Amino acid sequence: MSFSLTVFAPAFPDPIVSPWREALSEHGLVVQIWPGFQPSQWTGGFLPFSVEVRPNSFPAANRYGTASLLAGFEIHFHDTDPDDMEKLVAEEHGDISTILRTARSEATLMTSRGRSALDLRLQSFAAATLATVAKGLVLDAQQGRCFRGLEAIANAKRESDRFDAQSDPNDYYIAPFPGWTVLEPGQ
Repeated sequence: MSFSLTVFAPAFPDPIVSPWREALSEHGLVVQIWPGFQPSQWTGGFLPFSVEVRPNSFPAANRYGTASLLAGFEIHFHDTDPDDMEKLVAEEHGDISTILRTARSEATLMTSRGRSALDLRLQSFAAATLATVAKGLVLDAQQGRCFRGLEAIANAKRESDRFDAQSDPNDYYIAPFPGWTVLEPGQ
């Protein structure tokens, strides 16, 4: 079963990549994103990351070791659909409704069944931190709830820690990061 999170925001300007990376680092995920990645140029699909997990940064952090690992998720950026936004605004109240009214862009982050615990953690925190730096919010369709700011971060932590806790520690093999040239199309 796939798992998706949607970030709604006024926009995702290209300079957002640097603060996004910094925000992920604050939550124990030191990342490098596909070289040259810019939301305005991204045509969708799998976005690879080199991830180093900072020791002791979350309950299962030390299971990952200190090497650079390969992780990622599918991400698609597009304009919001006015009809869909009207429906969402009607279901929400207060600050959430206000943010949805100003949202003109959305990013959908997806992982499929068989995702690693690191892929889920990266996806969850990538959505929460992207929403935070873009002044937007995260729609977690599985929960049927919207989260913004610190609530989005808390939701990412809760869901990631729960997934980690349910995962077998012996299943923590995650591919070492092979380098960007190995990941080039046609290689």
